[in-house]
Amino acid sequence: MIMSKLRIKEVSIEDLKKGMKLAKDVISQRGNILLPKGQKLEEIQRTQTFLEQHDIYFVFVEEDQTNVTTGIEPKTELEKEVEEIELFREDYLQVRSRMQNDFEKILQGENIEKEDVHENVGKILDAYGNTMNVFQLMQKMEDLDDITYAHSYNVTLISYSIGKWLKLTKKQLEDLTLASMLLDIGKMKVDSEILNKSENFTSDDFLECKKHVIYSYEAVKNYDFLSQDVKQAILMHHERMDGSGYPLAVKGDKIPLFARIIAIADIYSAITSARPYRGKKTPFQVISMLERDYVQKLDPKILYHFMHRIGSCFVGQQIELSNGKYARIIFVPSQNMYRPVVKIDNTEEIIDLSSRENKDIEIINF
Repeated sequence: MIMSKLRIKEVSIEDLKKGMKLAKDVISQRGNILLPKGQKLEEIQRTQTFLEQHDIYFVFVEEDQTNVTTGIEPKTELEKEVEEIELFREDYLQVRSRMQNDFEKILQGENIEKEDVHENVGKILDAYGNTMNVFQLMQKMEDLDDITYAHSYNVTLISYSIGKWLKLTKKQLEDLTLASMLLDIGKMKVDSEILNKSENFTSDDFLECKKHVIYSYEAVKNYDFLSQDVKQAILMHHERMDGSGYPLAVKGDKIPLFARIIAIADIYSAITSARPYRGKKTPFQVISMLERDYVQKLDPKILYHFMHRIGSCFVGQQIELSNGKYARIIFVPSQNMYRPVVKIDNTEEIIDLSSRENKDIEIINF
């Protein structure tokens, strides 16, 4: 017996295709319906421009899954989510092994093929083929917080997202992802006891850690298949717009574009990941920190673009609140992005975390 079933899929507006049908109303920040549920998309470029004008970057579409019934119960949304998380984990573990092998070769100055490095980048970016938003997937990988490989994996995905949002060319995206993947290769030469310390770094520890950018640059500088843009990004991704970064203490536009992008991805990934000396922060805590502490240190245009888009990535995400309730994010305002509107699970209760009466309620877990 043939049975047709529809699955709801969240997609970036950049990935919309002609013929897709909206699975949910597209609502503006003022609560108006911009595009109704069931509308079939025809003029994609015009639709994308229209949605961007209203700060809408993700929509829900129907995904037709016609198949033959087998008597087996269809998977629940939770089962599908768990399956996607496991696939993401398996992909990471496979890439981690390859990255470790390549990193060791590069540090030893051994020959490494361009195709091998590009294949690793391709494997990482395969995560974009998953249904679940990659930012939500990364947030669920609580057991994959190793300082070098998981961090490089996450920074690559985040940098690629920022590059797409900035509409970089295909070649620029390729170089940006290469730099992101290789940026922390030098950490393999830093004493692991320092990297894995359970207490705060001493000044000497920090000075030793800062050397990883030099180690990374020295390791890749003689590989001709890596462009100068890639090598400069690896060297300068810890520089800051106000000149407070390292290793060269340059400022402003003297910091290359890729390094400015990766700096944001690097900070976001680091703070949303657990470290031996501290726990992980939630994405919305990091958004608040970026707005409060990093406006002078990071490229303000890229940072604003990132913050403007990142909140939308968590619409639909289940969260735990400090009042003991569980909820899903249903709306992220353009102001106070770190205080979204949420719907309490199994109820019709809506809570606007940005309102005064809810100021003591915090998101404590994703």
